[in-house]
Amino acid sequence: MRPLGEAERFFWLFDRVNCMNFAVYAELDESLEIDRIEQALNELVSVTPALQVRVETAGKKLFFVEEQSSLLHVEQIHVEQDWRGTVLDEMVKPFTPCTSPMVRCLLIDGEKTGSIVVMIFQHTIADGRSGIDFAKKLLRRALGEECSGLNQGKLSPAMEANFPNKYRKIGGRIRGNLFRFREGFEWKRYGELEPFPDYKTDIKCERKASSYQLVIEEKLLTKLKQKAREEKTTLHGLIGSAQLLALREEFSDKANHPMVLTSLADMRGQLTQPVLVEELALQITFLVTTHRVECGASFWELARDIRQQLKHKLAKGDGYNFWNSLPPSLLVPPNQKGAERLLKITKWLSPPSTLISNMGDVSDAKASNLAGVSSLSLLICPSSVTPINSTINSWNGRLFINLNYDALKIDRARIERIAKAMNNFICQATEL
Repeated sequence: MRPLGEAERFFWLFDRVNCMNFAVYAELDESLEIDRIEQALNELVSVTPALQVRVETAGKKLFFVEEQSSLLHVEQIHVEQDWRGTVLDEMVKPFTPCTSPMVRCLLIDGEKTGSIVVMIFQHTIADGRSGIDFAKKLLRRALGEECSGLNQGKLSPAMEANFPNKYRKIGGRIRGNLFRFREGFEWKRYGELEPFPDYKTDIKCERKASSYQLVIEEKLLTKLKQKAREEKTTLHGLIGSAQLLALREEFSDKANHPMVLTSLADMRGQLTQPVLVEELALQITFLVTTHRVECGASFWELARDIRQQLKHKLAKGDGYNFWNSLPPSLLVPPNQKGAERLLKITKWLSPPSTLISNMGDVSDAKASNLAGVSSLSLLICPSSVTPINSTINSWNGRLFINLNYDALKIDRARIERIAKAMNNFICQATEL
């Protein structure tokens, strides 16, 4: 038994009022037998500590309690059209509290497609990188490969336990409070932030998870990576620039609009005892950057600004400071009332923003039996705070960009317009 860290506690509480599940899906060229995927799943569950715990409350603290998980059954679904809609509907179904494992698996089959394998995770126990790695292990096992080193031993320590000493305990809390004070000024350095046009910012539990996908083919992706290097930025900066500029076009005037980008950052390389991506665990943070997005702003200048600000924030410890700035358990106890209060505080502390979660290249060159996996990517639940949450990763030479949103707050026509503008900015980037 161990207490939840600040990040785990945040996601567990937030999930009580705003489902925080995410789904990793893999499209296969051929059909896969359910018995094979179910056997592989249970083999992995039996050796994965994060899937053998439930969350319990003791006083004002939350704890992971070890529990021998029962056999999991894969749900098989036949879908003729819109399998993504089925995945989204299943993803937003919350897990039963105080039960394990906090994962479920779907096998979707259609008449004209191969199988689609879907893993749905509760965010408290995993992030996108480790969730994708788990899904790859599952596919490799189901497709007949003997995977060595599967047993992970003990549950990974909370991420905060591996923060440098000055970012822990009282010193960390002081730095977190100073960070929160400083962030408020940084967000407004280019002027007052405006909400996304016509976005319904009211907090509701009712949501309709939706997603729009852009796919960048290998030839263009290679050119984009080369151009990004030449422009002294990254693929993340490039996509962030396209997303901000596309959203800028939704403002009807030609005035300058300061805009905020929230980036999920992998903390594994920032810890005193790094946790491997092969271990199912939550090891991420939020980095918030503010940008002056003028009408006709330079695409590559904005892309460089995103990279530089993110690099600077990580260097000065903001990845640690974010979690140290969260309200303490005295203000948000581990119950429904505390969860509702956390949602209100989070909305109050968060600037109008759009989000990007970039998993990078998740291809597995060593796993020859995954050659028949045409795509592998990730979807996340829509947020009550940010209108668009993009999840990005590369797989076997192609780049997948999923724009996740709440269809009750943004209509499909607007998302299609934003996606089209993003795609245009990305496709034209090599010529700028």
